[in-house]
Amino acid sequence: MAALTEMEIKNLKPSDKLYTVQDSNGLYLEIPVKGNKRWRIRYWFDGTEYRLSLGIYPTVSLKQARGKCAEIRSMLANNQNPSLIRKKEKIEREEELRLLKEKKKIEKKVEREERATFDFVMSQWYETQFEASESVKKDTLYRMERDISPVIGKVPISKIRATDVREVIDRVRNRGALEQARRHLQKINAIFQYARIMEYVEYNPCPDLKGYLPSEKKKNKKGFRCIVERDEIPEVMQMIEKFKGTYVVQCALKLTPFLFLRPGELRKLEWSEYKKESKLLRIKGEKIKNLEKGQVFLVPLSDYVMSVFDDIYMHTGSGRYIFPNARDKYRPMSEGAILQALNRLGVDSTAHGFRKTASTILNEMNLKADAIERQLMHVEKDEIRGIYNHAQYLPERIVIMSIWTEYLLARKNNLEFSLNKAKRKYRMMLPASIREGYF
Repeated sequence: MAALTEMEIKNLKPSDKLYTVQDSNGLYLEIPVKGNKRWRIRYWFDGTEYRLSLGIYPTVSLKQARGKCAEIRSMLANNQNPSLIRKKEKIEREEELRLLKEKKKIEKKVEREERATFDFVMSQWYETQFEASESVKKDTLYRMERDISPVIGKVPISKIRATDVREVIDRVRNRGALEQARRHLQKINAIFQYARIMEYVEYNPCPDLKGYLPSEKKKNKKGFRCIVERDEIPEVMQMIEKFKGTYVVQCALKLTPFLFLRPGELRKLEWSEYKKESKLLRIKGEKIKNLEKGQVFLVPLSDYVMSVFDDIYMHTGSGRYIFPNARDKYRPMSEGAILQALNRLGVDSTAHGFRKTASTILNEMNLKADAIERQLMHVEKDEIRGIYNHAQYLPERIVIMSIWTEYLLARKNNLEFSLNKAKRKYRMMLPASIREGYF
């Protein structure tokens, strides 16, 4: 049979069943009932018949089909099986495609990981998972951006390990904010749990730090560190006077031993609560443990304490807080600032511990114990609910605060302190009705 021509191929029409038309060298054209004409080749290798597809006509022309046929015949002449070669090439192409897809998958994963920094995931967690009041959410975000983000915020979350998280909580813990360090660890753990759900990470390092921070129970077992030896007070007061931190922290630290306030109460003091004319702090009840909104707590101010407030007023008096945050004047000083300052000075006391020091020494002076307790706000909540009188023992407390100031200043300046002289000096501050019985 003569070889095919282009004209003959074009004139071939489908029939009621598939049929073939031979060309030469085993090349033939397959005409289906429906669809395109297909080039195929038939050959034998080691006594076995093989058939290969060479493409669809007219995409593959007659000339191109004959060229492919010639290539196959050349392989056979070299004792190569075109079918096996084609299968091998197909496997190689599929493997190449698989590797390419795997590479793209890895590149996409790396790109996703690089994009999924801790800050990125923290933002997603904060927006979709963290449930709290707006004020709590705002405060929490501020603290995380202040303490966590500078350390690991730009690091891909998948690359963060326990040592990185430990660095975050160590920095917070070392400034004296142990409870804040504990809360940060809880938040970081929650963010990693969310990251695992979202397949940003396979590993959460936080469980590896279980037990690293002391528990609440252990922390409070021995109470707040305080100075109990009288001989320590002069050195500590002199060290506080020479503290070289920021001016706001200097003043807060300087006032800490004099005011009997808890650290949270001191750092949140507002200028609206400072009553210079009456020489009092009128602190809002919601800031005081055991008090409620609408109540107030009075703190008598000695002349020395007033002078410190007057000095700091020149720096922060235009704002809301007496001791504003160094980075954000609309927020109070950070909760660990005073303790961090004490730690820098090497003072073995917490800010809260000065309350215990004052209570110990003032009770040893045989001053009115009930007034001392009232000034320390050691009152059960049930005793004050609805009937609290913020002026209870106020005259006695004015005298106590004055004597305490004189005692601390004398110790700081290595001067002799006479309790009897102090009592005589301040006894006229008391109403006549209680003056004789008190001293």
